[in-house]
Amino acid sequence: MKPSPIFIVGVPRSGTTLLRMILDSHPTVMCGPEAPWIAGRGWNHPPNFRQLAEFMAYDEWGAVPGFSELEEDDVYRAMGTAIHELLQTATRREGKQRWADKTPENIVAVPTIRRMFPSARFVHVLRDGRDVALSTQRGEWSKIVYEHRKVRNTYANALRRWVRWVDTFRKHVRVLDVTWTEVRYEQLVQEPEATIRNLLDFLDLEWANAVMQPYAADHDIIDPEGEGVQSFFERRTIDTSAVFRWKEELSWWRRMQTKRIAESLLEDLGYDPTP
Repeated sequence: MKPSPIFIVGVPRSGTTLLRMILDSHPTVMCGPEAPWIAGRGWNHPPNFRQLAEFMAYDEWGAVPGFSELEEDDVYRAMGTAIHELLQTATRREGKQRWADKTPENIVAVPTIRRMFPSARFVHVLRDGRDVALSTQRGEWSKIVYEHRKVRNTYANALRRWVRWVDTFRKHVRVLDVTWTEVRYEQLVQEPEATIRNLLDFLDLEWANAVMQPYAADHDIIDPEGEGVQSFFERRTIDTSAVFRWKEELSWWRRMQTKRIAESLLEDLGYDPTP
């Protein structure tokens, strides 16, 4: 039986890059650069296999309407097989056995990925939404993708996206037969070994000391100037300085925005209330 594919998902600026580098440092796992060609970036960025699957399954000129013996699931499984062959080829050429994907926006694409890969294991990297929004707003992007369109990169918009995408993921894993686990960014950086050991157990992977030194490994990188990758290599350590930074940096106005936009979800997730 072939090992289950691994999908790392999370709202951007939640720590998915760090976890990607940690898993990619494992001697048997390849976790390469983001792959928006699987399900799209921001859900609607062509070209991608999700859109091809939808065309093949539902368009009048697609395969399913044209062939009486084909079903929608046949198309999605075929897309999954093609993706697996591509990533497994790259995995073998790296001398490894199992592939993982880290594309944060797949947090809202769980139903499609589940149809392509019924045995997939999802790792949701969760970080306090206030820190996510602050980190996003400080980034180099003037706009962020939210609700199928680009909006201004503001603290409030970043927080709204965090709420919507985390809520969407939680809804999907409740109603679908999904194998998943949660990795909290705060625990990952403050208790890295214990957190990584638990994750490797979930993924049926043996412990390897290399995962504690992800900076020492070579990683495939498309954009070495990207903020997440750049800060990862600049620190060269699992840094705790960004944990709950909101407690010192959040202005009165942003605290009021937080209470209106995200306080209920923060409370549900067990994070400290916004004073």
